Amino acid sequence: LITGHSVGPELRAVLEEVWRAHGFQVLRLVAVWAGPHQVTVAAKVCPRNQSVTAAELIDQMNAAERTVRERLPEVTMQFSEPDQVD
Repeated sequence: LITGHSVGPELRAVLEEVWRAHGFQVLRLVAVWAGPHQVTVAAKVCPRNQSVTAAELIDQMNAAERTVRERLPEVTMQFSEPDQVD
């Protein structure tokens, strides 16, 4: 383990899969080891459905973050940002 080192392709693929499954295109994803069994993730995502309300977007993003925590308990900190372009 090297703190600050990017996660491997398997973990990254799971992160991208979760966001896609919740209706987002992943524009940018940074995932690094912050410590033993601790990953920090920053995701910039674009909702496929551009006509959702702000409340619906928040619910959709919260659901994706919950799924990340369920599937990858080593993800201890997440930051996500909705956007339309990278």
